[in-house]
Amino acid sequence: MKWKIISIFTVILFVSSYGISVAEDMSEDESQTEIYNVDEVMESPDDFTDTFLIRGVVSGCDAEKEKLVLIDCTEYEDCDVVTCARYMLPVRWAGEMPQVEDTVILRGSIQETDDGLMFVAEELEILEADD
Repeated sequence: MKWKIISIFTVILFVSSYGISVAEDMSEDESQTEIYNVDEVMESPDDFTDTFLIRGVVSGCDAEKEKLVLIDCTEYEDCDVVTCARYMLPVRWAGEMPQVEDTVILRGSIQETDDGLMFVAEELEILEADD
């Protein structure tokens, strides 16, 4: 099934040392510390068959439907708005919802759902603004 996407250019994900420590805390094993960006995942979703970590900025959320949308961090930094991203990653999350413009790291996997292909998050960590 094809991803429903909105398009801008792929850029490099930068990971602060805090982001890496959060990833290590969230990972099931110590080898799972690589954090992917939204653009990477959206460009090649078939490459992500297992549980992985992703970092993005929340561009929308609906607590009632347990859904949120992530965009690439670097695109958000370049535009300073949540509406200019090349890709928007749909996420299912059953926990407390972050706020729009929060930067988050999620652990989960891409799964087929009743709403189509989505990233289903098992864990969500909101990063501080200065991280």
